[in-house]
Amino acid sequence: MWLIIMGDVNKTMKYRDCKFYFLNFLFFFLSSHVLAEGISLPKATSCSLKVSPDQQAFMISQCKLAAQSGDKDAQYLLGIYYSDGKLIPPDFSEAIYWLKAASSQASVDAQVRLADMYSMGTGVAVDNLQAYVIYKIASINGSDFAMDQADVVSERLTPQELQQANYILGKAFKGYLKEINQ
Repeated sequence: MWLIIMGDVNKTMKYRDCKFYFLNFLFFFLSSHVLAEGISLPKATSCSLKVSPDQQAFMISQCKLAAQSGDKDAQYLLGIYYSDGKLIPPDFSEAIYWLKAASSQASVDAQVRLADMYSMGTGVAVDNLQAYVIYKIASINGSDFAMDQADVVSERLTPQELQQANYILGKAFKGYLKEINQ
């Protein structure tokens, strides 16, 4: 009604112009209202494959785009999809790549999954030193499971490997402290 009155005032404005402005206003109003209410809309980079089988290929391509643009959740999920091989053919080098990308952005779930792969030799050679370091980082980031797993893996390390792992962790944290103090 408001736009029709406005249209009457401005004789040069056509009905379709009013309709266009009304739709823009409506979109702006609704999106502002949703944000004001604190309702979160799904992210455009959502990577859920809980879709019909005929839409999965499209969603995987969307997931890859999101992962390539730096979305750590999409990177983690791609790593899971590639390591599980349920929805897409298994490709452990891709799984490792995407899990490392998500891990470098402090995705605890990705760190744990990556450490699991190194610990069990899933798609890679068993590397207990690497697994221990990644579990320790994940435990510092809040994973109790990773803390327990780091203890389990530490029993498989030689004293020299444990010393090397602690050196790597110490060096990483010194670099982190320098970075946050700048």
